[in-house]
Amino acid sequence: MPSPSDIASAFSTHDFDVAYPHLRSDVVWWIVGGDEVHGSDDVRALCERTRHDLDGVETRFERLRTLVGESWVVVDSVATYDGASGESRVASCDIYGFEDGALTTITSYNVELEAD
Repeated sequence: MPSPSDIASAFSTHDFDVAYPHLRSDVVWWIVGGDEVHGSDDVRALCERTRHDLDGVETRFERLRTLVGESWVVVDSVATYDGASGESRVASCDIYGFEDGALTTITSYNVELEAD
C-alpha cells in the first residue's frame, strides 16, 4: 500500500492511477483561483481531462519537493510542459489532507512562470 507521500507525489506528477484507490468519496479539490471539485467521481473526471490535455506533451519536473506531516503532505514543484502549442513552465504547490490513509482534501496553487 502506498504511503500518503507516495500518493501525493503521484497525484502531483499526474500519475493519477496511483491516487484513485485512495480518494475518499467526499474528497474536495480546490484549485485556488479556479474550480472547487467535490467528490471522487468529479475529481477523477478532472484528472482524466488533465491527462487528455497532456497527451503528447513532454513533462519535465525541475523541482519536486515533499514535506510530510501527521495527516498532510505538501508537494512543491516546478515543471516544464513542451507540446505542440509551445513550452510553458508552471510552479505548483499542492497540499493534501489525509484521514485514515484516505485522501480527503487537495488544495492546489499553480502559477505560470516565464520561460528561462
